[in-house]
Amino acid sequence: MMETSLSKDNLQAVMVEQLKGTLAEAEEDICHLTFLKEEFDILSIVIKGKVDEQYAYMPSVQDNRDELLMLRSRCNELSHKLSLQVMKTEEFKNLSINLKELKDKAEAECSSHAREKREPEGPPVVMQDTLRVAFIKEQYETKIHELNQQLSISKSMVKKCF
Repeated sequence: MMETSLSKDNLQAVMVEQLKGTLAEAEEDICHLTFLKEEFDILSIVIKGKVDEQYAYMPSVQDNRDELLMLRSRCNELSHKLSLQVMKTEEFKNLSINLKELKDKAEAECSSHAREKREPEGPPVVMQDTLRVAFIKEQYETKIHELNQQLSISKSMVKKCF
């Protein structure tokens, strides 16, 4: 009986040692898990702060987006106006060339008519032709001046846009 009692005591002692080892491991795991929990709590606070910081920037991002959309719209509008002005400038250039050709042609006709009609009726007709050419020339110069003004306005708008 003594032997069974001893072996029971030994068995219990071994079990107690195992349980002590298990308890020590469990306490170590608890310390480790407590440390991890505190670390996660700190990370949570840091991340919350970062999120709050990003929310603070959200209105300014939206304002910048609205401003960008408005600027894009304005740019499209100015690009359209610029293309119209380019077309007008091209038209002005073509008109200038056409007017110069008409002026040269009218002056040539006047010169040829003046040579042909050196009769008594000639001077009044030549004078009328000269007056007519002068009037046409003045109209074309007025038109050229107007188109030059439009061109300078277009150029200033282009400079403002870019």
